[in-house]
Amino acid sequence: MFCNYCGTPNPDIAKFCRKCGKPIGASPQAPAAVPPLQVTQPFIDSPPVAAPVAEATPTPVAAAAPPPVSSAPNAAEPRSAERGAARASWRRTIAAVALSMAVLLIGGLVFRRTRSESPRTLDGSSGYISSVAFSPDGRMLADGGSDGALKLWDTAHGQWLRTLSSYQNTDFVAFSPDGRMLASSGGDQGHGLVLWDASSGSQLRVLAGDADFVGPPAFSPDGRLLVADASNRGSNDGGLRLWDAVSGNELRRFPGYAEPVFSPDGKLIAAWNKNKSISLLDAESGNEVRTFDGHEGIQSPVVIFSSDGRLLASTNGNATVTVWDEASGKELRNISDSATVRGIAFSPDGRLLASGSEDHTVKLWDVASGDKVRTLSGHSDSVNCVAFSPDGHLLASGGADGKVIFWPISQSR
Repeated sequence: MFCNYCGTPNPDIAKFCRKCGKPIGASPQAPAAVPPLQVTQPFIDSPPVAAPVAEATPTPVAAAAPPPVSSAPNAAEPRSAERGAARASWRRTIAAVALSMAVLLIGGLVFRRTRSESPRTLDGSSGYISSVAFSPDGRMLADGGSDGALKLWDTAHGQWLRTLSSYQNTDFVAFSPDGRMLASSGGDQGHGLVLWDASSGSQLRVLAGDADFVGPPAFSPDGRLLVADASNRGSNDGGLRLWDAVSGNELRRFPGYAEPVFSPDGKLIAAWNKNKSISLLDAESGNEVRTFDGHEGIQSPVVIFSSDGRLLASTNGNATVTVWDEASGKELRNISDSATVRGIAFSPDGRLLASGSEDHTVKLWDVASGDKVRTLSGHSDSVNCVAFSPDGHLLASGGADGKVIFWPISQSR
């Protein structure tokens, strides 16, 4: 049996077409050509019916759709502009703060450098200054003079720390190599050689208390020994005395010598001898090892070693500083100052020699050539003593005007 609508064959018992679902008539068959025409006709007729509906709907939608889409950016633009302006303002603020900080930092560095390159004056003495000494770490400076006050100063800020001595004269001062002790000596009877605790300022002991005069003290490099010359007025018993620095026990005496200083290795002592020349003594035995001839004078010379021990420098109450070769005793050169030299010091690297003289100035000399490098003016009276800090960045000078001046020393010389 065939469907009258689509022509699909169906079982005889079927009432509806199994393909199109239409009722099946009694006709036994249908032309095969009809079903295709009837099937295709609805699809041909349907587009014109649906087309007007499809064309009418998109037209208003297409016209209305753009405004909502284009309106979103317009609404966001003010907020975006506000955020951009805020970010730009924040960036300008940060830049301004950074610039201010940079200006302050640069200004601070310039101020600090200017201050560090300017001399500083410590004016706390009522008499002349005759000795200055840096602590081994360079953080303190001790000075002694005619007012009997052994004063300690903070080298970083130039501030007074404490006063240790109450004797009439505290002419000479020296730190022990470990910085724990400070030795002072002077010219009044009963002063002797005094050892102080550098941190607390308490007096530890007095050595050579029987002497009328005790000269500048010197510690051995290892801190075990202490030497100084001691004498009494109207007596010829003067000479060097050597002590155990820890116990204070006197170990031996070297008669006829004065103004001692240890060599950097501690094996030798350089001193002025009774023949008015310089001698090198064996520190253990006291025997003379070498004599530096041609350095005669009426005053005891100031004698110093270079840090490596290869050179010796001395001055003897005149305007000349003599540099010697320690190993041979040969005179290397004479440095001529413009006035009588009262104090000398080698820089830690051995390249410079400082001299303080009676023309109120400090001068720096090139050790290798003997040429003058620089003149430092600031004292109003004779400069009696000079000393370099352990790092060589600072030079201290003490004068008859009662002033101690810190001079910054450039390391780029």
